[in-house]
Amino acid sequence: MLDALKIRLAQETALKAVRERTVDPAPPRPRDRTVLVVLPQEEEEVRIAWKLVKAIDAPRGRVMPVSLHGRVPYVPDAFAGAVFQVEESKMDWRGLPKKVVSDAVWTRRPNVALDLSSSFDLAAAYLVGGSSAVLRVALHHPQAEPFYDFLIAPTHGYRVAVGALRHYLAALDPPALAFSD
Repeated sequence: MLDALKIRLAQETALKAVRERTVDPAPPRPRDRTVLVVLPQEEEEVRIAWKLVKAIDAPRGRVMPVSLHGRVPYVPDAFAGAVFQVEESKMDWRGLPKKVVSDAVWTRRPNVALDLSSSFDLAAAYLVGGSSAVLRVALHHPQAEPFYDFLIAPTHGYRVAVGALRHYLAALDPPALAFSD
């Protein structure tokens, strides 16, 4: 019963953040956009996610990788020291990032926000969904719909879904993000 109450209160808080967010216009050039990326938890998926993140054609300072599971099992050299690691102590009693964490992420004013979690994660939905991003994207899950602008169906596995996401982001007119390779 307490778990159900905790989940309901967390969902209400996350949905409130989505409703109250301020959307900033994105810079015209994809290269000038700030990108929030929530990384998955499992090592194999983290490696797949990093391939997408490394290919984003933007200065490294404009790409903000976040791990909601503390230590990341793999980080490419180009992003060493750049991952914002949210330890369990930085989560509130509902399982959402504490205000100091969400403020630190949202202060960067991301223009594009990617939740690369392999399954629905309310903490990730809260950070991505409540951000200032013009475009908020994640893998599809029925609970995810209120938090994102676009959902990718992972019908053929995580690797294919991340590839489809990259194709989608580059194919928009104008592209949401540019990729270097």
